Amino acid sequence: MQLGPGGFRMKAYRDVAVVCFANARYFPYIPRFRAAFRKHSPKVELFIFHDESEIDSPRHAENPYAFKVYAIDKVRKSGYRIVLWCDSVLQLTRPIEELLPEVVQNGVYLAEDGWKTGMFANDRALAYFGVNRDQAMDISSIWACFMGFDFANPVTHAFFARWKKACDDGIFRGGWNNQYKTESQDERCKGHRHDQTCAELVAHQMNLPLSRHVVAPQPEYDHRFFTGREW
Repeated sequence: MQLGPGGFRMKAYRDVAVVCFANARYFPYIPRFRAAFRKHSPKVELFIFHDESEIDSPRHAENPYAFKVYAIDKVRKSGYRIVLWCDSVLQLTRPIEELLPEVVQNGVYLAEDGWKTGMFANDRALAYFGVNRDQAMDISSIWACFMGFDFANPVTHAFFARWKKACDDGIFRGGWNNQYKTESQDERCKGHRHDQTCAELVAHQMNLPLSRHVVAPQPEYDHRFFTGREW
């Protein structure tokens, strides 16, 4: 066993993997994504998938962002304890190992982003989770470009099972905007955010704590791990 950051014990980093999905539109981001990890965290394993067939996922056009759940699940099943999801547009700016104790502490690392779930959840998702619009307006949104999972924690397995079920039940489906009232007749609804919305609602129902953001536009921010999508 090897003592990692903050006392987290790792088996020579074999327990930690980073996963992302980049289809043709996002191919150009992969060289810099990979280079940043090679620079700051060269011992952490990277899994970069390019097609849903690699992970047995529904196509994005049929079930938006299902690939995220299926990619994480594939890496988990291959034996990794901690799986970190990173969007391909992100660039690591410091060793990701420094963040691992926080992932271990919570089990599921979801960063609060300052918005509200009620703004970006369609009626179908709210009904599925038994939440009304007023209640959803008090639920914090998350920043789904980065998510962390410690599968040694039973809470993480419970969260992931509920999140994946929502995916498989089609609750990720919905329009990005509500311009034509396809997602809700309620003016507060601005659209649907697919995997993000469902993760927010599962986390809320499980009373999971939200974590600090890993990006920020302020130059003095002391918890920045990535650049590339600062809002």
